[in-house]
Amino acid sequence: MRFLRFIPLLLALLAGPALAQTTVNQSPSRFDAATGVCALAGAVNATQAAGTCTITPPSGQYVYFTYMQVGQCQDGTASISGIQLNFTSTNLNGWVQETSVLSAATITTNAGTNLCAYVGGAKATPLRSAAPGTAVTIVPPAQTAHVSFPILMEYYFAP
Repeated sequence: MRFLRFIPLLLALLAGPALAQTTVNQSPSRFDAATGVCALAGAVNATQAAGTCTITPPSGQYVYFTYMQVGQCQDGTASISGIQLNFTSTNLNGWVQETSVLSAATITTNAGTNLCAYVGGAKATPLRSAAPGTAVTIVPPAQTAHVSFPILMEYYFAP
């Protein structure tokens, strides 16, 4: 009979370590963190065609852009006006980004120094493509002498 009195105590001692667990707080995953990058920076000349940035999502997924920056760079060796030159897009709800740069050969005394102007940047709210499973293409203005059109896009795929 005395033995039966110790059974509850024995059970309490065995169950104690299993119940005394430490809580661990984990940092939540960011669902809008970019996982892909499309970066183009062509040479500053008229012989190399300006590249396009094409991003193809998996079937049923949209492309969400978290960072979008485009630019216009000139080599400073010629007087060039690149006013209201547009980057355009496909499957991005009519997205257009305009760039403008004025340059003159006398702006720099270091011939070959690139003069760049960039527009865009981080998005407070990701920009979603228009249709799921369809490629998004960013198209720069037509290539001209002494000019290049860099593109930097950061994105992720999601339903």
